[in-house]
Amino acid sequence: MSNTTNETFSYTGGAALENMNEAVRYNQALLNLIYRTDITKTSRILDFGAGMGTFSKLLREEGYKVDCLEVDPTESAYLRGAGFTVFENLLEVPDGVYDSIYSLNVLEHIEDHAGALSELQKKLKVGGRLFLYVPAFQSLYSEFDAMLGHFRRYKLSDLQTLLEASHFSILDIRYYDTLGFLAAYMFKLLRSKPEQVTRRKIWIFDRLIFPCNRIFDPLFRRWFGKNIFALCIKK
Repeated sequence: MSNTTNETFSYTGGAALENMNEAVRYNQALLNLIYRTDITKTSRILDFGAGMGTFSKLLREEGYKVDCLEVDPTESAYLRGAGFTVFENLLEVPDGVYDSIYSLNVLEHIEDHAGALSELQKKLKVGGRLFLYVPAFQSLYSEFDAMLGHFRRYKLSDLQTLLEASHFSILDIRYYDTLGFLAAYMFKLLRSKPEQVTRRKIWIFDRLIFPCNRIFDPLFRRWFGKNIFALCIKK
């Protein structure tokens, strides 16, 4: 997602997105983070940058009501066919109606990320919560990031400043996926190509390595990780 209003945008990382379906434990961990926004079955929830609806579907299966914003026309059409209410433009989303908005690996695709956060703040009710999950450390930026259309990766302090400037109060912010950081560092150091991130490699990392973050993330969450998650509340 490179622009919140671009109706002709076409996502360039479709194959990579499909490969991530192999990351069952990783996706479940992200779903557990979404639950930390204190959503209930009566909450009105927006998936900002829903893609093919991986997380929207999982939440709906559990009885949550989720609307989707997705600018890619193919993916937005798929989501409509799956029965979701879909917006293709952030400006179409009504103001002040959502209890919770979550966004997973989307903000880095948006050139005017400050403008996007300001708009998201308007869509929440007072006291509504925003959950963000973004890639960390510009030093890890690689061909894979470029292929996916990433403008940047984030430093924790910079993301915190950006959120506070958009009138959010931060409830929790930390680095996440310590071992993923090391894997991404090796990927860049070895100058690996995006096509080398195969389903099999994702499966191995997801099943054998990622679960070990339960040990390492509490130790290093203030220092480094492959990603950052931030939980915020609208002032």
